[in-house]
Amino acid sequence: MENKICRFFVAGRCLNRETCRFQHPDTVPTPLSPERKAEPISRSQLGGSVPKAKIPCKFYLQGTCTRGDFCTFEHSNPTTATATVFRPVSRDTRSSIPCRYFQRSICKMGELCPFSHDIQGNLVMPKTLSDHRPITDIGLAASTWARSNPSFREHDETKLPRNIGGATVGFADGASVSAISLISDFSAVSTSDLSQHTSVQDIVDLLSSRGFPQITTDCIRFKHIPEKLHKTAVIKVRDPDFANKLLQYLGDTPVHLRDVEVHVSKMQLGGETESGMNRLQLTGVTCSWFNPSKVAYLQYETDWKAKRALERIKGLDSNQLMGRKLDVTYQPVRSLQVGNLDLNTNEAGLRRFLPSPQPIKVTWGPQSHMFTAKQLEERAITQLRSHGTLIEECTPSPQKGRSRTKIIAKFSEAEAARNAVKKMHETRLDPDSNDKMQVTLLVSIKLSVSSRILAAIQPQLDPLVDQTWQTGYVQIKSYEALGKQYAQVRIFGQSREPVAKAKSAVEKLLAGHIAADGNGPITDPFYFRPSSKNFLDDLGAAHGVFIHQDLRRSVLRLYGDDTGIEQVERALVAKCAELKEHSHTVILDPEALAFALKGGFRQIVAALGKNKVKLDIISNPKRIIVEGSTKDVVQIQDILTSCASPSLETQIARLSISGDDSELFCPVCFTPPEAPIKTPCGHVYCSSCLVSQCTSADSFPLKCLGEGAVCGSPITLADMKKVLSGTEYDNLLQTSLTSYLRSRTTEFQYCSTPDCDRFYRISNTEKPRTFDCDGCLSSICTSCHQNPHDGLTCEANKALIKAALEGDEELAKWKKDNDVRDCPKCGVPIEKAFGCNHMECISCRIHICWFCMKTFGSGEETYKHMDRTHGNIQ
Repeated sequence: MENKICRFFVAGRCLNRETCRFQHPDTVPTPLSPERKAEPISRSQLGGSVPKAKIPCKFYLQGTCTRGDFCTFEHSNPTTATATVFRPVSRDTRSSIPCRYFQRSICKMGELCPFSHDIQGNLVMPKTLSDHRPITDIGLAASTWARSNPSFREHDETKLPRNIGGATVGFADGASVSAISLISDFSAVSTSDLSQHTSVQDIVDLLSSRGFPQITTDCIRFKHIPEKLHKTAVIKVRDPDFANKLLQYLGDTPVHLRDVEVHVSKMQLGGETESGMNRLQLTGVTCSWFNPSKVAYLQYETDWKAKRALERIKGLDSNQLMGRKLDVTYQPVRSLQVGNLDLNTNEAGLRRFLPSPQPIKVTWGPQSHMFTAKQLEERAITQLRSHGTLIEECTPSPQKGRSRTKIIAKFSEAEAARNAVKKMHETRLDPDSNDKMQVTLLVSIKLSVSSRILAAIQPQLDPLVDQTWQTGYVQIKSYEALGKQYAQVRIFGQSREPVAKAKSAVEKLLAGHIAADGNGPITDPFYFRPSSKNFLDDLGAAHGVFIHQDLRRSVLRLYGDDTGIEQVERALVAKCAELKEHSHTVILDPEALAFALKGGFRQIVAALGKNKVKLDIISNPKRIIVEGSTKDVVQIQDILTSCASPSLETQIARLSISGDDSELFCPVCFTPPEAPIKTPCGHVYCSSCLVSQCTSADSFPLKCLGEGAVCGSPITLADMKKVLSGTEYDNLLQTSLTSYLRSRTTEFQYCSTPDCDRFYRISNTEKPRTFDCDGCLSSICTSCHQNPHDGLTCEANKALIKAALEGDEELAKWKKDNDVRDCPKCGVPIEKAFGCNHMECISCRIHICWFCMKTFGSGEETYKHMDRTHGNIQ
């Protein structure tokens, strides 16, 4: 074999150059040579006769062979190779399966992918788009879109919009706001039960034929659900009224597409976090009611037998009859009342259940409902559907003891859920029954938190999880991915108030303890420089405390146990005292500032050194910050005082920077740049000076200070990102957005809850909308800024509020004059006309002491309390 050339060597892939049995001639060029094109080498040169040469290459026939001339199989066209007989290449069975990565526009295989890239029914789209343009969803959060489109990373990531305050915000050079996109700017519908052959263009054509020509292919995205035979499409449009208009137009008329009836329903659009998940869900409701039951009254021979029977019934391991937990109470005299009995319970079955002594007489009370359990369920679901589209089947679930039944319903929009609660809560399913439904919102909120902070507060979070469940049936769960910077905390429950309370408690833990020195928060600039991070990390580790630099608010947040936090705080205060001895500020008046800008500051730097002084011309008043002794401050003042001497013009002429040398000095500190960074406009900054300018900015766009602050070119986002840390860059964009919103108070409004950073777009009074804040969970009308008033104009709502306030005043006066009091438990007004001071609320059945309005579970407990606390007066 020594006379044969190694084909792997020719292809540049031989890994056994020293031990290979084939020749590695220097005169044979390899195909990988960049200087010249390799000439084809015959198969005889590669090793004599090759029997495989007569066998057709199946990969060549498929157009996927990558070995070219070095392939040992036949590459001839089968239409011309008449002498060769070969078997047809079998079709890859995976070619009929849709490529889920291509559907998400992230398939990297291109033509080599064995799965189908057919997204338009019978029309097969190319697997690699000629313009490399990804299929995007209008309004998709930038972080989510970028992660699903790796090719975009080749472009400038600084141009990607950011998710801030629940909005998607675009920024231009200078860090100025270029665009704001809110969830409320969009609406969407879901189209389900689509044929697998339905294409995006099919949906576009359908909508165009129904009067919606503005819908483009970019607005439509298919959702792949592997376990379902049909497809679902999401149509999302930058038009808040699109979904309502479409559903109103369609009405109850069936929609057919490709001979298949499809279903169209409105979707709730959730806010996107950096992780791309919805934060707030307000579309679910819980609806519960008492099951139909009846009451039995048991009469015994003597009073002590009745009490003995009651003790024995309560002592049973299971006091359930026919799956019902019985409600047994003593009734004076010689009687027991047994409630929550199944309607099918008879006397014989009841007696078999009861322990001895047996009652001498059983009397049946009236049924609680005239309808059966099934009829009540059907009536509840019918009422729910009358308020909006249900996107999930309502599944009744009997509660513990089967005394109640609960249904969880999820609507397609939050407004329908609010209307269901408003119209159905405290209403009767059965007109002949006193039982009232309890209908409440289901609330779920997700918080994105630092993994380090979550780990630090976990000892305080664990007992809070138990407390919120026991007091308000609110669950708190955390989801932390290994190695991820951020984690998720989910808080959810059956009503808004306890969930909001639990959220506030969690956020209080997340806020940590703000380090203070007795006069307020510690805000020394030393603690907010990148160079101080190691000091803070070491200090925190020594005491088991995590110290977070909140650069946005310039405070230090401490997380840990109380003892560790106290020790860290003392150390920080001591460090502040040490720093104060060496940190000073020299305020510059206009004359001194002019002198400093024209060369005076260079003289100060030459005298003291650049590490000791910093010229701050961003803040007001302008100043020089000195990290040194009082002697250094005196020296600076002497230099500045010299600007008032008669030789000022001479000094300025000598110190002024010539036009040819102006680019050699940083336009902030007027010294040769350290770690220089050159802007597109040609000016060179110290990296630290550019950081100082960016972190101190309060007006936008941020402009270059070159040529005596007259350059005016916006500093690019790319340059800002080069010098700023991730937190500093985020804080800069947040400051820019805050400045933008404050200057447009007629267009945007912050949430009414104090310290909530969410905001909404103000709508006109003709089309008021509801803003559901995922920060504080409050809801507000975006036109009149009052509570939501679905179905009413702002003016009508104001009139109702005014009438209610006036009515409340009159009602309050009447209640005071007639000694009418509200039930401490359910709030129903109670008027005591006659009788003793033991009252029982007819609504919630709670027992009340009329003297002090304390509540009890039974009349016996109430009388004992009255005797013990208020004497024998009843």
